[in-house]
Amino acid sequence: MRLSMVAERIRNMQADKEDVLERFSRGELGRLQAMRKLDMSYSELLDHLAKKGLDLPRVPRGEAERMGRDLNELLNGLHQ
Repeated sequence: MRLSMVAERIRNMQADKEDVLERFSRGELGRLQAMRKLDMSYSELLDHLAKKGLDLPRVPRGEAERMGRDLNELLNGLHQ
C-alpha cells in the first residue's frame, strides 16, 4: 500500500472518530453506541470529548422536566 493511501485512510479514520464524538456530544448517539464504534471505554470516551472541547450530552429540557414530573408522581404515590 502506498504511503499516500495509508495517510488518506488515517485521515478518514480520524474524521470518523470526530464524527462519532460530535454525534455523541449532541445526543444523537448513546454512550454504548459511541463506545462500540470507537472501541473504547467510557472514561476514554470522556477523555476524548474533553480533548476536543466537546460537551457531555444533555437531556433536552422538556424531557428532563417530564422525567421530573414522572418521578414526583411516582414518589408521591409511594407515600399514599
